[in-house]
Amino acid sequence: MGMGHAARAAWHGTTRVTDEGRSVGACMSIRWMGTGGGANRQWIAALTVPAIILAAALVLARPGPAVAATTPAAEQAVPASWARADMRFAARHRLLPRHVTSGNPHQPITRQQWLAALQRTERLRQRLHGGQPQLAGMRQGARLRDARTTSVAARSVRAGWFRAPGRRFAPRQPLTSNEAARSSVGMLGLGRQRNRLAGELRRVAPRGVGDHSAHASQVMARSLGLYHNHPAGRERFEVAPTQSLTRAHAAFMLRRVAMAEPWRVERAARYGSMRLPRMRPNEQRLAARAISLVGTPYVWAGNTELPTPAQPGGVGGMDCSGFVLRVLGDAGVPAGQRHVVAEHTSMDMSARPRSQRVGRRQLRPGDLVFWGDRGPRSAPSANFHAGMWLGNGWFIHSAGSNGGVSIDRVEGFWQQNLSWGRRTLRRR
Repeated sequence: MGMGHAARAAWHGTTRVTDEGRSVGACMSIRWMGTGGGANRQWIAALTVPAIILAAALVLARPGPAVAATTPAAEQAVPASWARADMRFAARHRLLPRHVTSGNPHQPITRQQWLAALQRTERLRQRLHGGQPQLAGMRQGARLRDARTTSVAARSVRAGWFRAPGRRFAPRQPLTSNEAARSSVGMLGLGRQRNRLAGELRRVAPRGVGDHSAHASQVMARSLGLYHNHPAGRERFEVAPTQSLTRAHAAFMLRRVAMAEPWRVERAARYGSMRLPRMRPNEQRLAARAISLVGTPYVWAGNTELPTPAQPGGVGGMDCSGFVLRVLGDAGVPAGQRHVVAEHTSMDMSARPRSQRVGRRQLRPGDLVFWGDRGPRSAPSANFHAGMWLGNGWFIHSAGSNGGVSIDRVEGFWQQNLSWGRRTLRRR
């Protein structure tokens, strides 16, 4: 949805991968493939793919020690999956028990298994980055019906890592993506900032959003790089916020929680100071609908959070343009009070006369914003990404770099490549 057909052909052969091993997604791929037309991008892809294959062949052909001589038995037992390297990491550092790492990676992980793994991950982080464990210093936890107050489960609830509906920890219950995000953020010492962010989201959008704390956890977890963006053809592995987390996803998240650099944690902490402007009713409607979709997976050519046969892989998810169209169509803004956005790609959406383009200083909440290779000097055909402006330098979008819908600040890459905006609401 964020790219034309010519760019789509190039993207399939040249998916960019970051230093954390995450695909930046289709909406972002034009940036590194050049500023020429679709034919040029396909030509670059045609040259790039054989070069990558040749380089990989040369690396694999280099002599090296046998795997059995250097790999522990627990790592050898890890079955093939998209997260095999992460499962091996979890096995090597004993973050997950062997029957989990050697079993079906697509089985759900339980709350008790995750809590135990998170404790081990915390100890690993202590060795790598220092710090003090949170739960070890607690003598008493929350009062639960299915756990003692001195138990780890009770202490994790008191620390804010977990919630306990009905005062039950439910250790054998499958862990959801929302719960994994919440507990990971809490373990990294970001619980207070998460609560502040949830309060700000509640102030801006008090109705129609759902669980503000869950959305805040998802925003911060995605800023930390805890979610994987599955490429085209593997959308079936995506996990919605309220769905059960698989063992593969758990291993992926645990590895990144363990290795999260201090600067990355500090960047996530800044969400606690996010302040959005006071919004008019229609601006608030758009913001509320957009925030309600936080955590929805990034799915190229997807346009709904609902799993339907028409969706790629049959799963719920959206790309950048699919996300903004979903928000504009479902926010409840009366037809006479909004501008019609009929285009279906970020390039076409941004193709407005110069007199109708909105500069950054004139942006208002609910406006669409676009990014291109040359920022304000980009041609509409070079605009590779779209999002929705929230105000005070913050915007919301669906991006492969976040693994789905999240909130970001216009700085660094987003500041350098910001092209212009487009009005969505009529002034009354």
